[in-house]
Amino acid sequence: MSTVYFPWQNREDKTRPAAIALWVTIYCRKSSVSVLSSNQSQSALNTNPIPMSISQEQTEGHRALLEIESRFNAKSHGVVIAIHGIQIHALAMFGDIFDQFPYPVIINAAILKLADWFRASNNVIKFHIYKVFKQADQHLIKVINVEESMRRILPVLNSNDPISRSLALRVLGCMSVIIADKVDVQHAILQRLEEASDRTEAEAVIWAADRFCAQSDKFSPTVFPTIEAKLKDPQLNVNIKLHLVQLFRHMHHNIAVARQAKRVCVNILENAEADQRLLLVALRTLSLLLSQALLDRKEQLDRLFNYAFDDTRKAICLSALDDLALLAKGDLSIDPSHIYRLLSLLNRETNSVALMERRYTCAQTLLKSYRQLVLYMMRETWRTESRDSFVLAMNICEERLLRAVEAKQFSLAISCARFLTIIFELALEHEDTKSLKFIRSLDKVSLEAVSDLQTIAIRLSKRIEEADITKLLDKSGKLSLQQARHIVKLQARLLLLLRGASCTESFRQNFEKMIASEDDVIISLLAPFLLAISINCYDMATWFPEMALQALESCPHRTKLYVSIIQLLLRTTGMRPKVKQELSTRILDELDRFGSWNEGRQTYTNNGWYMYIIASEAGCNGWHAIMQRILWNLSRMVQSEASKYWLSAVSLLGQAETSFNDEQQTQIYLDSLMDLQAFQSLVGSRRFQSWYIQLRMEMVSVTRRMNKLLSLIEADGEPTKQLSKNLQQCGMRFRELASRYDFIAQSFLGMDDATLLDLEVYKVCALVCEYAVRTFIRLSGSFFCVDPALIPLLNIANDRMVVDSDAAPTLQEICLTFMQTVITWEEEDRQNNSSYYHLCAQDIRQFTSRMLEQPLSIPRYFFDRQRSVNVQLTVDPALSDKHPIMLQEGQDLAINFEGFVNLSGKEAVKIEKAAIVCSVTEERTKHFSDKLGNQKNLADPHQSAEVMFLAIADIWLLLTDASSRPHCCCHPLHTMHALSIHILHAMAYFTFQNIFSKHHRLDPSPHLIVRPG
Repeated sequence: MSTVYFPWQNREDKTRPAAIALWVTIYCRKSSVSVLSSNQSQSALNTNPIPMSISQEQTEGHRALLEIESRFNAKSHGVVIAIHGIQIHALAMFGDIFDQFPYPVIINAAILKLADWFRASNNVIKFHIYKVFKQADQHLIKVINVEESMRRILPVLNSNDPISRSLALRVLGCMSVIIADKVDVQHAILQRLEEASDRTEAEAVIWAADRFCAQSDKFSPTVFPTIEAKLKDPQLNVNIKLHLVQLFRHMHHNIAVARQAKRVCVNILENAEADQRLLLVALRTLSLLLSQALLDRKEQLDRLFNYAFDDTRKAICLSALDDLALLAKGDLSIDPSHIYRLLSLLNRETNSVALMERRYTCAQTLLKSYRQLVLYMMRETWRTESRDSFVLAMNICEERLLRAVEAKQFSLAISCARFLTIIFELALEHEDTKSLKFIRSLDKVSLEAVSDLQTIAIRLSKRIEEADITKLLDKSGKLSLQQARHIVKLQARLLLLLRGASCTESFRQNFEKMIASEDDVIISLLAPFLLAISINCYDMATWFPEMALQALESCPHRTKLYVSIIQLLLRTTGMRPKVKQELSTRILDELDRFGSWNEGRQTYTNNGWYMYIIASEAGCNGWHAIMQRILWNLSRMVQSEASKYWLSAVSLLGQAETSFNDEQQTQIYLDSLMDLQAFQSLVGSRRFQSWYIQLRMEMVSVTRRMNKLLSLIEADGEPTKQLSKNLQQCGMRFRELASRYDFIAQSFLGMDDATLLDLEVYKVCALVCEYAVRTFIRLSGSFFCVDPALIPLLNIANDRMVVDSDAAPTLQEICLTFMQTVITWEEEDRQNNSSYYHLCAQDIRQFTSRMLEQPLSIPRYFFDRQRSVNVQLTVDPALSDKHPIMLQEGQDLAINFEGFVNLSGKEAVKIEKAAIVCSVTEERTKHFSDKLGNQKNLADPHQSAEVMFLAIADIWLLLTDASSRPHCCCHPLHTMHALSIHILHAMAYFTFQNIFSKHHRLDPSPHLIVRPG
């Protein structure tokens, strides 16, 4: 949902929604069909224009090419020289043509035309054509006439002009993705590499050879002897040698060539008279080569440690440390001896701050990469070997950290703190009962290790607290706000690991420091720190609310401090419902003063935007009465109709969550959806908010219907056949709700981990309800399928894990406790126990009551600004009922899908391009050596084509609106030998969504635009 800017906000919305296009091109070949894909981005604001057909777009593309050609060939008047600015301008237009019309036929025609102009033009025009080729790297895979394009550029290599030859070599290097295995091109590059004497041409041919080595595993053995001979030439310029050595990093395809390349690099390193720049390049190249070739890695690790220990040259030591981090990732040759050498290296003193920082950075990478090895050392060898090395290294690091803070060397201080925090996290991490993944680590560390490291952690935490970073931020100009945030963030991570009175004590001290500070920079530094550690403060609900309310009374005019205190107060957990209700009333009274409530106009007159921030924070933490009251009053202030509908919709959602009347609550949910629909009609579709509210409404409705049925069973003592049938329908509804929650989690780009966890919680709740209902009503000997998402929860429930009863239980813990209860039902004799059904029904009703009493925590993604994303699917060549693709006997069909996927990590959300090859006919996917050239993920569906197509057709009919549902008739492939246009679209949608979602989260669903041919 895009954040609505209200009239009191003086901001410009510079965010433009984006569009994603999925282009699928199909070519039939004997025994295989290759499918080419590309993407196109275009602006899409509130309305989606009706797309043109493929043939119309191709016509427009050809017309645009003709216009560019006419401009390029235009004659100049009164100009003597042959360089025309209009020609360069025409060449600059090709980038837009490639992005706007990414069809193979358009790309092919454009590349052929550029190759013609390259052959016949002067060097200036050649240079600008080379720039076009370099920018169009991703589109070159769609060129159809590869041989013809290549033949038009190769003759330029016979020119007498070295500049022309250099530009031709660079163009061929750009085309390496499609011509890397062409023998004549490889021969031409090899010839120029041997004969080039001009530095410009030598650099160009080395660059082209580098591109060919990266793409072809056949070129490396051919070019290696020439490179080796040139490196032995003492007259060759050292800069050329640097570029030549870098070619070795691609020679990992052939083990024999890799060994020869390694031998050359080692000889360079052992040459005492070699230039230092050449040593650096050879060391890095050798590390890159061995990281791919899986050859003699332990030897290289020892070599890098030796350089880091013994070499006196700072640049060599820095490079060796970087290579250690590079080579050690995922390597199996690391053993405890390397960890001991690393700790010994950290203990050595050096006058270079940069070198010390790099050592600790390298150590962080190694410790994170080899978590299991470090845990093994802390568990098995702590008493005998590991303790002295780790404790000594950590004590020295602690002293360096504090000295660095005193000397205002804050980058080194951050590196030291990160190193210590990583070790503490490995040793002191607790089993996370809050996480829905319910993963229990089998790797434990010894009690002695925990005790020793905890002592160091407590001491370090106190010393960092005493250093008082906020004072350094005030008085020192060397400590930037970003560096201070890094240190404070690491301090918060350290306190969260200790999980004792340290968090509570630190929270009290820093909260008092924050409210006493007059500097907004200090407040912005301490507020996130307090929010982070507040979750581990002991019994915070008993003492913090009064402290926060007193602070609020003294700072109504300091908006930043006021909002920070309110956020801390709203995130306070563990309150009883009655206490929370009384506190809500007091908070609303304070907010009326903060917003300057006008009783006559019944609106706020001040701080409107901050009131909206507070309301959204209240909704995210389950204070729905506060959210409802604020947003309802704000809706009377806004002038924008869209803002009014948005505020009203979210306000009604909060009202529904505070309502306890079944019929009234459902109607309020429906009113909220109606206002949200009106909001969408003005600003564009916001599917996440609509789907989220709808699923919440259905979840509450099904749960209450099930409770009514269970109350009847409690009264009768045993379920009738009709009641059992109705309960079974409720179970099916819960399974459907779980699948829809999972579908939402995979249907939007940029979703954060907290939102995904929230959706996963309600998915598991629905599955637990379904499992309980089916266990309750099933007859002896019957069987039902358990959703795989419940298997980890069942395993933990079988282990009889005890949930901490001191803290307020979370929804996950409530589910876990109830699953343990459901498992005990299996041990009951339902035939002889007359109270079995009564007790089980009572258990289910208690669980659902506790589940509904848990306040809904609206995800922050609900309030975030979201780009409008369109997924446009195009099939080329255009398919129709009149012109189907005929699959003859012996032919196979495979489709390569390319699109954008969501890679959600701990630090940031990445949206990257990915591809997958799917076989959709009876023959399994084998090896594809088509023009796509890149390594792909292969999917081999186990269903036959007939079953596959029928299943896809059913899914397509379910996912398509009834009003726009296409007439879809599917017949077995072996009888029709044709693909219907609708079936292909459905297959693309189904495959792209489901296959990608196994590894990534994908957004194909909210705005699917099927573009028929």
